Amino acid sequence: MANESIANMLAQSGKFAGQAIGAPIEAFGKSAGQQLGGMLTRRRQSKEIEEARKIVDQYTTGSGINPGMLSKKAQEADAEDKDYLATIFREGAELANTNMATGQNLAGYNQLAVAAGLSSESISSGILGILAGQYKDPGSALKGAMDTQTLVEKGAKRKNAAEQLRVMGSDDLADDVESGMYTDAQVGNVLLTARQAAAAAEQGQEGLEAFVTASDLSDTAFGQAVVAGQLKDVPPTLVSKLATEALAQREEDAFIENARKLDRPEATEAAELLELGVITITGAKNLIKDGGKTEIQTADMDQYVLEDGTLVWGGDITVDGVERRAYQDPNDPTQITSLPADATKLVTTSDKKEGRINITKTEMDLAGVSLGSSEQYTKGLKKNKQAQAQARLFWAGTYLDLIREGGISKEQAEARARERTLARIKDGKFQQTEVTTAPPGVSQDVWDRMSQKDRDDFLALAAANEGG
Repeated sequence: MANESIANMLAQSGKFAGQAIGAPIEAFGKSAGQQLGGMLTRRRQSKEIEEARKIVDQYTTGSGINPGMLSKKAQEADAEDKDYLATIFREGAELANTNMATGQNLAGYNQLAVAAGLSSESISSGILGILAGQYKDPGSALKGAMDTQTLVEKGAKRKNAAEQLRVMGSDDLADDVESGMYTDAQVGNVLLTARQAAAAAEQGQEGLEAFVTASDLSDTAFGQAVVAGQLKDVPPTLVSKLATEALAQREEDAFIENARKLDRPEATEAAELLELGVITITGAKNLIKDGGKTEIQTADMDQYVLEDGTLVWGGDITVDGVERRAYQDPNDPTQITSLPADATKLVTTSDKKEGRINITKTEMDLAGVSLGSSEQYTKGLKKNKQAQAQARLFWAGTYLDLIREGGISKEQAEARARERTLARIKDGKFQQTEVTTAPPGVSQDVWDRMSQKDRDDFLALAAANEGG
């Protein structure tokens, strides 16, 4: 199984190598062609460039890697004063050397890992690290894989992972791990992904693209943003968080699909709440496991964000005949907690403000990727996670409005939603939208237990008395 995994990743490595050399060569070819004068000259040189590309592709991938041949071709081109070809061959020779070193590292690492008795999952983590550029030699890859396996096997792995993430500067991701957003089985991979994504980000655009290819994230919003160059200047810690969320989202999507197939009320509810992002995958599993045994009645439910940025599902909840303003625990929706006074209701509005838009965690994640490259969002709202959630919600609402109107591509909708959201951030628009602090004369405990209707009636009566 380990050898099959390695073979697959080697194949992916070869595929990436071809992609990596293709883009700069194509760009160079276009640039060279623009500078040439005369129709015949342009045709001849265009044909030469095309042939050069084929030669580079032949000697930079698979079993045909041969940097010496490409260096020789570069020297021959220099002798003929064909700088446009010499540049292509020299860049190809550099890539061939890189790919050759990567192949040698993979082979050496495989021997060491098998001899060390690592599991196939741990071996795969080292391979991904080499492909993503995290490890430069077999020894460091082996150590990283062994550290990861040790972490996974430890009973205190969640605490250890959070501590190591904080050392890396990934405080937000550490908070997610400690809050239970990720299952015990996911924690080791969260740390591994964070390390690899951060290492890739430090290498720039090429490193990020290599990570996306090796992690098979090309079809995700994160992967598409990387390919488009939107994350090349984003801090490595934020890239780590976005990459980890992208991998977790893939698992959640599969869970949602399977939960709906169960055709049971509690499974359908779990799928819907997980899709909204108000419970974790652990919470969804607990809800299904409960099987509807816990009798909970809800009304006027909506998305709320707590002071620490946690998204929850709250409203008027009745348990054992007692109704109060509360929210369901994201990790166990059968458990109820009073809605804090500083909780903010996520009002789903965009510039249009008409109709309720069905926003899911997918759109909220897209918003995080889109806004993540802006310092207005990452630094301007850094200390206010509630405001960050409101900004993502506004982006999502605007984005869906634009898609719904038609006549616009997803890329154009993303750009316009980003522009409008950043304008609102600049104007200081994202503030708390629902005050849940008790008014004068009412204790906070009583206010927390009142339904929204009772609150509205109380405030209306108080206003009438003041007017009289």
